[in-house]
Amino acid sequence: MLSRVVLSAAATAAPCLKNAAALGPGVLQATRAFHTGQPRLAPLPPLPEYGGKVRLGLIPEEFFQFLYPKTGVTGPYVLGTGLSLYFLSKEIYVITPETFSTISVVGLIVYVIKKYGASFGEFIDKLNEEKIAQLEEVKQSSMKQIQDAIDMEKAQQALVQKRHYLFDVQRNNIALALEVTYRERLHKAYKEVKNRLDYHISVQNMMRRKEEEHMIDWVEKHVVKSISVQQVHYDLLYLLWLDLKVSIHVLFSMCVCAHTECRYPWRPESSNPMELELQTAMSHLMWVLRTILRSSERVGSECPCLLSHLSSPSCFHY
Repeated sequence: MLSRVVLSAAATAAPCLKNAAALGPGVLQATRAFHTGQPRLAPLPPLPEYGGKVRLGLIPEEFFQFLYPKTGVTGPYVLGTGLSLYFLSKEIYVITPETFSTISVVGLIVYVIKKYGASFGEFIDKLNEEKIAQLEEVKQSSMKQIQDAIDMEKAQQALVQKRHYLFDVQRNNIALALEVTYRERLHKAYKEVKNRLDYHISVQNMMRRKEEEHMIDWVEKHVVKSISVQQVHYDLLYLLWLDLKVSIHVLFSMCVCAHTECRYPWRPESSNPMELELQTAMSHLMWVLRTILRSSERVGSECPCLLSHLSSPSCFHY
């Protein structure tokens, strides 16, 4: 009887299930083609981080919410109980020892989940968070590298836009290098021309100096040849006599100024004893000089005028 009710309810709910929308964001339509259809431009919705609400540990909350408008609040429970009884009454499912083992295992699993599920879930969540953190770090590093590459590309583009300044600088540098090379070569040519001109000037100066030296040597040689030995002796003796005369007069003037009050130079007729003594000394010097001159017969014979001049007393007077 209960099975007939379940079948009639299923037959009634079949058109509603057929025309119903998708159960949730995580449920895919069975008509969707996998790996064969044209990929859509819109991205797939992200997977939920946490699962939906369930009842009895297995049945999702959406199933109950789906049956409430048709069967009421107790409809899902009645449907589940009726299906179980139908399977048992029709011996679709036969109770065996494995059934009790299954019930025991399911009970143990439920106990373990209730006892250690929270801590195990926290542990799994911690591992998941660490994995997400690592993936996020990799993502951030990749984004940073990509952003650095973008910034570098922008900087390179800015440099490319300003490359005409670089070309201008290179042109200026090349022009300056050419100017420096030109000026160096010009200075080198100037130095070469100057050195050659200096060489010609040096050659001309040397020729002129050699000519002058040769002319001076030639004139000096002929002048020396034209001078006799007697004339040389005469000139030397005459110069010595002039120097001696000047020295004697200077000595006499100093002595007169130091020992007398006479305002005029000395004269031979003076009666001053100092003047007489100086006159005697000078006469002695003149006698010595005349003796030296007379000892040279050649000079005396060729220069009688010198001897007569030295012998005259007037050579000592002013």
